[in-house]
Amino acid sequence: MSTSVRPRVAATGPTKVATTDLSLVIGHWSLVILLLAFFAQAVTSMPLKAPTFDEEFHIARAYAYVHTGDLRMQQNHPPLVSLLAGVPLLLMPELTPPEEIPHWDDAFLFHFADNLFWRLGHDVDKMLFLARFPIVLLGTLLGAFVYRWARDAYGRAAGLLAAGLYAFAPNLLAHTRLVTTDLAVTACSFIALYAFWRYLRQPTGWRMGLAGVALGLALTAKLSALLLIPVTGLLALLESRHYADCRLQIADCRKRVATRGKLAVGHLSLVIGHWSLVIGHWALVILCAGVIVWASYRFEVRAWPGTTLPLPATTYLLNVRTLIGHADRGHGAFLMGRVSIHGWWYYFPVAFLLKTPLPTLLLLGVAAWDTVRRARWREEAPLLVFPVAYFGFALASSLNIGFRYILPIVPFIITYAAKVAGLTGLRPRPGRRLRPGRRPAWLRRYALPVLMVLYASASLRLHPHYLAYFNLLAGGPEGGYRYLVDSNLDWGQDLKLLKAYLDEQVDRVEEVDRVEVGAGEVWLGYLGTADPAYYGIRYRSLFVPGTSRPAEGFFPINPAPGWYAVSATVLQGAYSPEPDLFDWFRRHEPIARIGYSIFVYRVEPDPDPVSWLGFCYTPDPVMRDAEISRRFGRDDLRVVGFDCGQTWVCPAGGGPGWYLVPAANDGLGTLAERSLGDGQVIYRERGLRDAPAYTIYRWRGALAPCGQGAPEELVPAREANLVCEANLVCKANLVCKAWASPALSPAETDPLTALPVPADLGGQVSFLGYGLSSEQIAPGDEMVLTTAWQVTARPQAPPLSVFAHLVGPTGAVSVGDGLGFPAIQWVPGDVFIQRNRLLIPAEVPPGRYWVQVGLYSLATDERLPVRKAAKPIDDRLLLAPVTVRD
Repeated sequence: MSTSVRPRVAATGPTKVATTDLSLVIGHWSLVILLLAFFAQAVTSMPLKAPTFDEEFHIARAYAYVHTGDLRMQQNHPPLVSLLAGVPLLLMPELTPPEEIPHWDDAFLFHFADNLFWRLGHDVDKMLFLARFPIVLLGTLLGAFVYRWARDAYGRAAGLLAAGLYAFAPNLLAHTRLVTTDLAVTACSFIALYAFWRYLRQPTGWRMGLAGVALGLALTAKLSALLLIPVTGLLALLESRHYADCRLQIADCRKRVATRGKLAVGHLSLVIGHWSLVIGHWALVILCAGVIVWASYRFEVRAWPGTTLPLPATTYLLNVRTLIGHADRGHGAFLMGRVSIHGWWYYFPVAFLLKTPLPTLLLLGVAAWDTVRRARWREEAPLLVFPVAYFGFALASSLNIGFRYILPIVPFIITYAAKVAGLTGLRPRPGRRLRPGRRPAWLRRYALPVLMVLYASASLRLHPHYLAYFNLLAGGPEGGYRYLVDSNLDWGQDLKLLKAYLDEQVDRVEEVDRVEVGAGEVWLGYLGTADPAYYGIRYRSLFVPGTSRPAEGFFPINPAPGWYAVSATVLQGAYSPEPDLFDWFRRHEPIARIGYSIFVYRVEPDPDPVSWLGFCYTPDPVMRDAEISRRFGRDDLRVVGFDCGQTWVCPAGGGPGWYLVPAANDGLGTLAERSLGDGQVIYRERGLRDAPAYTIYRWRGALAPCGQGAPEELVPAREANLVCEANLVCKANLVCKAWASPALSPAETDPLTALPVPADLGGQVSFLGYGLSSEQIAPGDEMVLTTAWQVTARPQAPPLSVFAHLVGPTGAVSVGDGLGFPAIQWVPGDVFIQRNRLLIPAEVPPGRYWVQVGLYSLATDERLPVRKAAKPIDDRLLLAPVTVRD
């Protein structure tokens, strides 16, 4: 592999020389235009974006570092970005000196930054522009190095393709205009490995020094650059130009000494000498890089905490310890609807597939196929080892915060993918011949130009929302929030655009529709550290300041009418102890998406407000009374509590209402599933982190009893499929029949009196119908009886319970009493569905048995009389015969 690819012109005529010169000029100007395009996109998008979550802290520590040299605020990150971003701030003498800013003395970075930006009257936009500009320049410089490495490795055409891919790379554009460590470590890592690669190709003292300085700058950019140390060591072993010569010497040694039995000694001496030279050179590069790191900390020497041992750059080492501790503790993350503290191993593969442009993925696949086909692993190791190692390191990391964590692999991927444009691929090493590759004419003339036009147009259309880029696999920027949030999409950057939208839309709608929204205020759930009031946004926070608890007046399950602006990360609950706090909003379509990262909703007044809440309190109540009021925003609801494991209640009135069903009693085969059917889910808490799991259903319907007049003969039925719907209590498989009999244990010949249904019990409750899970059962099995009842008057002697018995000639053989709807709550018109379980004892003889039901007082054991024409005729209802099989 040669260090450059130069056109051969020695044996050509003047025409070819002129053509070559023209192509060089066109190539150079094309590179300049592409780099200017990258620079222009980054610079023009900067003023449109508010500071992202981390920028405030990076700029604050940069300001303190440059003005005072104090290292106390260099927390978690090395100082290179502080130096780059802090120097331009010297052009703002009007900034308050760091020593006079609150919280300087205690070095509390968060409060120090908040005061610097939002409390002292500074020009935030000017600060942002000055601090961001050097990062843009660094990003543009990285583009030049991407071109150079691709050109040196694969030829001029590959260099221009790499420059084109770089100029419109949305992820690089997103981070090159932000004051964070991500672009810095990306640029410095790439440049450091390029310098090291060139040094290995042609070892000189000058190149060794440049490689050491570049590596040192990378180590001062971000702690993740520490991976460069083992990577450069591996490359030194694989890529030293002396490696091939050593192999030739070893082969020659084998021939000369094999006959004298000295092969092992000769081989070992050559290997030791070669690797000693390689390791020595590598150690010098690392030593030079260490000096650069130490210098960035102003040659700090102080004792390690808790010891008297002085160490150089102790702050840097402490930051490494902090990073390890952070990884052990984990960090909130969101992926495809799930939240986690310790992340997923597949987080970054998913992020890479969804946030890498499809043309880049396509070219990467072609390049990888070429590498496999032609076995070029060793020749391309300098471009592949670091991104593969870095990506593997990311897979093992618990810090799944965003694509930016794998941003350093992007320029390597672009450079590697650009090989597709090369005529012959990699240049062969001296002494080794490689079969040249061929590039089809259609690929050069048509496919690549069309691909690049599509690629560039997608980036230009997205301007200035590069942070929100997602490819078509995720549905584009509009669909990205379903898969990834945080710095992948929403980093608090769109406050300015939100202000513009509110000025143009909200005020106009209020004027036209006269909607009262709190004197023009918007409810704001914002992920970021910027102050919305600085940009003129009149808002009320959805959270109690400094906490993640809902603010007073914000009702997550039943939001009050008004305007709501919710960041995508807040919407998905990545960092909240209640990740589903905004599930109501996730189930509604926003009226606008600001920069793809802030969702705007307009909640209208409910034209038919609910009047009651059916509250299932088993297995444990998920809310107390005060919490119900705070979550639903209603203190006038009739709260109907019941055990939905055995009872379902349809409150009187038939108006709209809510059901709160814990997850343990919600699902296939439960009373909730059978009673609600396809009821409208308006809110669901999945039970993530500290929150219990439950679902809120909205229901509207009126109830009517079963039809009058039962058939003469009893028709057995399976378990009732009872659904509370408008004008319906009994479905086709609900038996609306009941009988009375004077005999305690009716036999085949006992007289049965058919009762009209609804059947009256004590003038307090009406029996509506029933269903059995089976009409035949074996000893040892369980039978489920489902009955439907309607309250006709307030109970006179609560508490009451339903008795359910299986009776035979000798009396009751199975008892399954119980009622999950306390009678003290009953209101005339309530309908409740009760499920009782009857276990058939193993010793019960085969035969014909009957099911009897009724209600009785738990205090006195007195049964409610069954009445016909207002006269008591019995104290029980006979429902159905059941056959116990042998």
